[in-house]
Amino acid sequence: MFDPGQGGSYAPPMLLLFPMLASAVATAQAPPPADPLDQILDSALEAYFAGNLDAARTTLRRLVLQPEFQQHPSREKGYLALAEVEYYLGERDASWATCVTLLGINPDYKIDPFVHPPEIVAFFESVRSTRSQTEPTQETSGLTQVPAWAVLFPGTIQIYNDQRILGTVTLGVVGALSATSTSLYIALRRYDLDLNQPGIQVANLDDKSQADQLLRWTNGTRWAVAGLWSASLIHGLVSTAGVERTTGVSWTPGTLHFQW
Repeated sequence: MFDPGQGGSYAPPMLLLFPMLASAVATAQAPPPADPLDQILDSALEAYFAGNLDAARTTLRRLVLQPEFQQHPSREKGYLALAEVEYYLGERDASWATCVTLLGINPDYKIDPFVHPPEIVAFFESVRSTRSQTEPTQETSGLTQVPAWAVLFPGTIQIYNDQRILGTVTLGVVGALSATSTSLYIALRRYDLDLNQPGIQVANLDDKSQADQLLRWTNGTRWAVAGLWSASLIHGLVSTAGVERTTGVSWTPGTLHFQW
């Protein structure tokens, strides 16, 4: 039972709790702070609905240029509102560009036909249709990017250009000729009696005749390798000159460019 004689010691602590409880309830019921970017967007929309299109356009253009707005949840809504205002101001080119920007942010963006006028929906879809038709395709007719190091190996450019048979044959022939030339050179050096002297030092005329023949074959295979390598390189560069793609190798009359 409550004793009135003890009220002086009990009532003050209880009364002190009421302000604390009231403050906690007020804090819990207080709305979260408003987003300043959403406030700017709402003010622009209010101006638009009030018929003040110039003010709405000015506010929206300033809004979309703010860096922090580029990651804002209402970014797409802001760009669409700007495109709509520009459309009704007769600035169709600006509205078109804004729609292109919006589709660049979200290619699958859809306008709610129950919220926006039919002419805005039709205009936006025409921008989407035109944009999809003018986008460059990623297909390159089976051709892949040619690395710059491909010029070091004959036939490699042809292989990268999907000319595998020509490239493989060229690489095989050049490889075989290179191996033959190396073998002939090794055999030629066996006739040399003094490796420290320039030329081939032979013991007799028969050895000289054999050495001269080996030298001719060695030089012939070397020139054949150089010719096939050059022809392969020129063919690869010329055959890719009309292809619209980035390669590590490019050729213009009188100039050969390598991009590493």
